[in-house]
Amino acid sequence: MKVALLLTGYMRNWEKHLPNIKENIVDKYSADVYITSYSYSELFKGSGLINVDKDKLIKEYQPKNYIFRDKETLPEFEFKVNGLERNGREWSYRILKQWYTIYLALDLFDPEDYDVVIKCRSDFSTKNFNIKPDKDLVIPAWKYHPGPCEPNESYIDYFVHGNGTYIKKYFKTYEKLKELHDNDWGDISLGETIIKSYIDRYIGAEHVTYDYDMDWLMRDEIWASEKAELFPLEGLFDINAQADGISGFQNNNTKSLYQTDNENLWNSNQQRLTRRFYYRMLDTDQPIGVGLTAKQEKNTKEIESKQKKADLLIEKILYSHFFNSNH
Repeated sequence: MKVALLLTGYMRNWEKHLPNIKENIVDKYSADVYITSYSYSELFKGSGLINVDKDKLIKEYQPKNYIFRDKETLPEFEFKVNGLERNGREWSYRILKQWYTIYLALDLFDPEDYDVVIKCRSDFSTKNFNIKPDKDLVIPAWKYHPGPCEPNESYIDYFVHGNGTYIKKYFKTYEKLKELHDNDWGDISLGETIIKSYIDRYIGAEHVTYDYDMDWLMRDEIWASEKAELFPLEGLFDINAQADGISGFQNNNTKSLYQTDNENLWNSNQQRLTRRFYYRMLDTDQPIGVGLTAKQEKNTKEIESKQKKADLLIEKILYSHFFNSNH
């Protein structure tokens, strides 16, 4: 079986994740490596740019072909007036650049020369990953709620594998973004939903297989299976919504906390989020705003320990979700 791995996007934290990627993908499947990236990177959105040690990266991964652009150029894109851009124009540009960078991989190699092609970020580690060579496109199933969209209206966009023919179609997502945008068939400011809009319309959802076994870790975060404890798939706002006076996670008439200004989100919602996740960590059925049960009050030390654990996880995950880049 001939396998290729495409690393794409910013080469952030690549050295930390290198051993995992090599062990679970490159060495395990004797994969040919290709890279489409930039000569610089950023640790998270707004952190500032740093130079990438391309020579060291090339020495470690030994790619068959690669491109490190000095600037995130993008062909001219005419936006539709009042088009779907829920996250704003800045994020639309970021998502467009993300998919254009992936599109450039077609200049490096032909996916159809391989039985299986894997696309992955450099700041990504995995557990329980096994190639499914008889499937067209395989996408990890959400283990936690993705945030500003529902799990059933989105696909994970930072990892995929499949046969060369269908991965080639996947890499061509950029070619259809203008058409999707002009016809309001997809929101180009949100990577997780735009890839679902593209696949479902131009490839077919019937060609997608979910991988429920695979677990993953990005950047300096915790494993996806651990995130599930804090961001359950049913959604943050659906739980105890009545007690909070919130009508639902995806309420079109009310900005969700994921759509508010970052600073306002951090300052105004941190206490409510902390309480919400704190109660989850305690495995309580009490609605938000209700005091601890008598049983929990007796277990003060245990509660304090779990609260500290929750606080650390919350800070780490919220910071990643609200301030880090998606590509």
